[in-house]
Amino acid sequence: MGTFVLLIEALLVLRVMPPGFDGWKSVTVGPGQTLWELGEVYCPNTDPRYVVGAIETRNHIDANIQPGDVLWVPTKSVSMWARLVF
Repeated sequence: MGTFVLLIEALLVLRVMPPGFDGWKSVTVGPGQTLWELGEVYCPNTDPRYVVGAIETRNHIDANIQPGDVLWVPTKSVSMWARLVF
């Protein structure tokens, strides 16, 4: 019974983990673009909050970006199941 409970807890923890990202692409920021917009455009079907965080981490920046900045932006999210290693 204890093992079953631990398995359920582990699955719940994995469920709330943010996705990983792959397929990074170099993108030049255009006038008026935000990190949120870049996340929606280049990594659709993924919660933009996670994409923005990944962009900030990968590029060592905060939300202050300027037109002409070159950023690495993910193009695909990797599900938690794909990241499991047995």
